[in-house]
Amino acid sequence: KVADATAGEFKMTPYIRIDAGYALLNDATGSGRNGTNRATTIQNTGFAGVGFGYQLEENVRMDGTFTYRAGMEIDGKDGASRTVSGQVNSVSAMLNLYYDFNQAHDWLGSKTFTPYVGAGAGISMLKTDSLNTTSGPTERGTEVYNLAYAAMAGMGVSITEKLTADFGYRFINLGQFEQDGSFSTGITGAATKFDDLMAHEFHAGLRLAF
Repeated sequence: KVADATAGEFKMTPYIRIDAGYALLNDATGSGRNGTNRATTIQNTGFAGVGFGYQLEENVRMDGTFTYRAGMEIDGKDGASRTVSGQVNSVSAMLNLYYDFNQAHDWLGSKTFTPYVGAGAGISMLKTDSLNTTSGPTERGTEVYNLAYAAMAGMGVSITEKLTADFGYRFINLGQFEQDGSFSTGITGAATKFDDLMAHEFHAGLRLAF
């Protein structure tokens, strides 16, 4: 599909992308067999992602991305004030839509820098390892699938006609995660469940058009 644009012809262009960055996680409180979990912290972590997309119009892009986040340590106290520790792992698949502010080219007198904003929605998988409790039983982990959503902003920096460096920020809500309620003592009880896992993510990457 080719559209006639003011400065000539515009052609829809596919691109691939790679990204890496660092995620700052919120504290995800929750509850379990001993009541409300308190002072639960989730360790910040690194992440890496890949994606495929299209430049749909001069100002509009769309892509699908897959992101893996390294294991995040869980540390806190349960309702009985006993220390708990574990880990949660995350992958997400998102469909994203962006608006590129090409108007900035006139403001800056250069086509090198292009700020953008965006939003995305998709699916996250959160998988927990065993949750260990000081002087208490270990609770087995499980997988949970959630609706995820995100808001983005960043800057594209043109390196060549086809290659763009991408520096950006993303707020993402990955949904709730939990243990499975099976304990090392052989009993089954109320599963430990945590509130939504949210992150402020900062990334750098490359987009290659072809």
